[in-house]
Amino acid sequence: MPQMPFCSDADALRWRHARVALWAVLLAGAIAWSFWGTIGKPDCQDMDFGAYYRAALAVRQSHTPYTVDEYGPMAVYPYAPAFAYGFIPLTYLEYPWACRGWLIVNWLATLACFFLAIKLLRLSGQEFEEIGDVILLALVPTSTYLWANLRVGQVSMIMVFGCLGWAYYQQRGQRILGGALLATASALKLAPLAFVPYLVIQRDWRGLAGFVAGGMLLFALPAGWVGWDGTWRLHHEWFQHTANTQVPVQIYRPGNQSLLAQLARLPPISNGHECFSPEHLTQLTHAYPSLLLGLGATLYAWILWDRRRHRDTVARIRGPDRDPLHVALLLIFLTLASPRAWRCNFVALALPCLMMAQVVCRRGTGSQLGLAALGLVLLACVVPTNGIGEQGWNLGVWLLQGKHFWAALALGGACWWTSRSPMLAGTARG
Repeated sequence: MPQMPFCSDADALRWRHARVALWAVLLAGAIAWSFWGTIGKPDCQDMDFGAYYRAALAVRQSHTPYTVDEYGPMAVYPYAPAFAYGFIPLTYLEYPWACRGWLIVNWLATLACFFLAIKLLRLSGQEFEEIGDVILLALVPTSTYLWANLRVGQVSMIMVFGCLGWAYYQQRGQRILGGALLATASALKLAPLAFVPYLVIQRDWRGLAGFVAGGMLLFALPAGWVGWDGTWRLHHEWFQHTANTQVPVQIYRPGNQSLLAQLARLPPISNGHECFSPEHLTQLTHAYPSLLLGLGATLYAWILWDRRRHRDTVARIRGPDRDPLHVALLLIFLTLASPRAWRCNFVALALPCLMMAQVVCRRGTGSQLGLAALGLVLLACVVPTNGIGEQGWNLGVWLLQGKHFWAALALGGACWWTSRSPMLAGTARG
């Protein structure tokens, strides 16, 4: 970033220190505000963090975590058994303090994800001012998603940390460790399994071995408490519990921003508030896996073609490899393809938003498109849509109800467009 005219080295250093101090104050204020939300609220985060806490209490007492309690099927524990056992240390704290401990974990995961994304985009070697501008520009549209994840105590950022950690350690040559992190992310939510074909395309056999080994260790984790028979039983209960606690309204209500929800809000099925045809909704849910398989195959076919097309070019010029672009697109895909995509799940947009912020700050080809994509994400977060569509269905209402879906789709398109050539957005500057 160019220096201000007539600015001495001492003035530049003071300006840098002032920016660091401002960042520290803003971060400290956000952290303090998040903890303030737990004061005097013994039921804080009861629907997400609370479900994890209750599940960990259950397995600690040798009970199954897969039950429907007084909170109902919308607040059940939905994840693999290993996560419940890994959560046990927090159950030795009273609920409010356990909630605050989990907030610390989530804040650390958030900071770590931005650190990993900066490393993946090779921003760490740039000027301090440029890195700060890129982070600030990316934070503006994503802050709502980050705050939603922190506020409800969701596990989404931990999952993103596992995905970005896999990409980071793969870049550093520590592929087995990276594969193990990807396995951990997949134990929290099944969506990161979308990265497994990418390991095959890359012929990353060590990463695949780390993924398999990590998955086996996580599968076997409950055996220390309940033995092998109990481990098999818990995993069977997990699948049964997931199928038995599906709530149809969770599919089509406007808070769900997945592709499945967009289709379920079409007039043959619902208007987002009222279900017109349960039969059509059932048919859609049965057909959805086949649709995802087709879309995933299409995306991976393009990734394979793109890798082959740019293999020689990347080796010949001082441009980046294509992996950050592919990881960003896959993060958007797994977010939108998941049957449940709430606002807190959109923390996966952190890497794509940083990628577009980098393009904008460097003012290269596609910077206006990148800025427009970031603006759409921000617009999706600030435009109120509460109650919209309750009176009926029309195209404008349908588009507004899926505002986060369309913004993420536009962001993915901008990432693809600005990265069509290695000489574009990510090219290293001399």
